[in-house]
Amino acid sequence: MHWYERARDLAAQQKVSHEAIAEKIGRGRSTVSGWLSGDREPKLDEINMLAKALGVSSRWLLFGDPEDFKPIEKTTPRDEVLVPLWNKDGQTDEVITAPADVGLNNRAYIIEKDSGCDVAPAGTRVIVNIKLNPVSNDYVVAKIQDEISVFKYLEVAGKKFLGVDEPRVPLIEIGAGVEMIGVAIFLSRKIRN
Repeated sequence: MHWYERARDLAAQQKVSHEAIAEKIGRGRSTVSGWLSGDREPKLDEINMLAKALGVSSRWLLFGDPEDFKPIEKTTPRDEVLVPLWNKDGQTDEVITAPADVGLNNRAYIIEKDSGCDVAPAGTRVIVNIKLNPVSNDYVVAKIQDEISVFKYLEVAGKKFLGVDEPRVPLIEIGAGVEMIGVAIFLSRKIRN
């Protein structure tokens, strides 16, 4: 059995998509698909990243010796933090891994629809600090009509508004029906190919 067949079988057993693997290791989905089909040959460091993403040793992945099959512990590196994932209904049981410099005590959201702000299309992961007070031109996360989205925060003539990148779309005044969640401190677009 070739290494890529072991990797493909393990990914199938774990029900992990090529896209999810690609996102974990910072490569494109088509690249990962090429590796797992045997059409492309990864470099050794990419084999190591692939093994880590699948939770096994690179030695087992390459050579398949049952003695080497020891699932590696899934720990969070010191340069990453786990941020609880929220949705329109509140906190979920899931977490998102983010760079450690985003700090603790934040919330994560996945934007479900295009927001109107180019920095946050559908699928974007947003880390939000709910304790920061926004200033003009900050990107913020707000809930309007039971949908959570990213907006640009604006202060005009003493009033507070939410806007998007399209200047023809009217500003939304912050008030009744608008729930400000917090300032977006980290945005990550979903990998697409």
